[in-house]
Amino acid sequence: MTWPFENDTSDIEKKLAKRSLHRERQRNLFAIIALVLTAFMITATFSIGFSYFETYQMQQIRLMGTTADVGITNVTENQLVEISKSNLVLDVGIQQRLGSVDTEQLQNARLGIVWIDDTEWGTHRLPTISSVVGNYPSSKNEIMLPTWVLEQMGISDPQIGMEIVLSYQIGDSYNYVSDTFLLSGYYTDYIPMRTNNRGYVYVSSAFKDSLNVSLDNSVTAMIRFQGNDNADKNCERLRREIDFTEGQTFEIVPLEQANGGTIILAVIILAVFISFSGYLLIYNIFDISVMQDVRQYGLLRMIGTSTRQIKSIVNRQAVWLTLIGLPIGLIAGFFAGRALLPVVMGIFSYEYSTASLQTSASPLLFVIAALFTILTVFISTRKPAQKASKVSPMEAIRYTEQDDYKKKTVTRTRGAKLSHMAFSNLGRN
Repeated sequence: MTWPFENDTSDIEKKLAKRSLHRERQRNLFAIIALVLTAFMITATFSIGFSYFETYQMQQIRLMGTTADVGITNVTENQLVEISKSNLVLDVGIQQRLGSVDTEQLQNARLGIVWIDDTEWGTHRLPTISSVVGNYPSSKNEIMLPTWVLEQMGISDPQIGMEIVLSYQIGDSYNYVSDTFLLSGYYTDYIPMRTNNRGYVYVSSAFKDSLNVSLDNSVTAMIRFQGNDNADKNCERLRREIDFTEGQTFEIVPLEQANGGTIILAVIILAVFISFSGYLLIYNIFDISVMQDVRQYGLLRMIGTSTRQIKSIVNRQAVWLTLIGLPIGLIAGFFAGRALLPVVMGIFSYEYSTASLQTSASPLLFVIAALFTILTVFISTRKPAQKASKVSPMEAIRYTEQDDYKKKTVTRTRGAKLSHMAFSNLGRN
């Protein structure tokens, strides 16, 4: 857009900005360093904040061993159908406890024999474990075990298909049966950190169907609700929709939520502080640059260059320097945040585990960090650009750097040491 009766001078402005940019290499270097530092610190701050929040949430989910919100005990087939149709429910997984393993030969483990359906395994359990090798059991004689149980059995290098002998009981029977099973898979779980070494031996549908004993009242429906509403409120609504008996209990998963508001506020406060520090750096660099180029801007004003055009020349240089420094700072800040996350988690989390680290790579992280940095640059260069646009032509012609300070005659007795020269230069422009 051009003003009335004004020629389009954008090409000239661009050319002048480029010449000034090429001429002031030292200024450019310091400006780019300041931009990189600002973007670096802001990105690292947001990266740590985002990652801390996600890691804390994942750590809590893994300690619970499920992503479900509540478990309803002793459910019937009809109730499962009604629960699945409810608008409150996102998905339903089925868990059935079949018996327990004789752990007398183990250290202090308590193991239940459990069958779960595909939804419970893939949606509720799989996201809470790590280092999964193999598959969920499909044959009657297959089992899946956590690595900590295998280690207590003396197996440090488990192999898929290896034979494992278990002594177990089914239902309410006190008679233990010894069988040989094949290992179909193993994984790392985190429940023992919360339950004092309580775990599961997963078995197949074929094994469950082969049992000739009554397993009434052993089925639990694991439910995940829609949205982020309170689990207690959703349970009350579900009770009003479906007819449950007095013997059925709602076991809400006690998931502790990270205080997102506090984390966000702390990150924003720190980002604002960093932005202010970046502002001081970038502002001073451009302000000194403008003061050094007073004569140039004054001569441009003399030949008719408008205030808007002068501002455009300064702002173009800031934009080009930002395009160089911003990506470097964003990338370096992201990797620095990822490297510092274990240190932060170790300080603020008493149950910290490196296996639970969740490094956030959300595009929102980079967008927010970039916006903070760009806003900092915009505010930092605004005043120097205004100062350049208001330079008086006559004052610029008479300007020399020596006019800015009064010459003094100083008698030195300690010689021309670099430290003394540096100290004396602090009083100059």
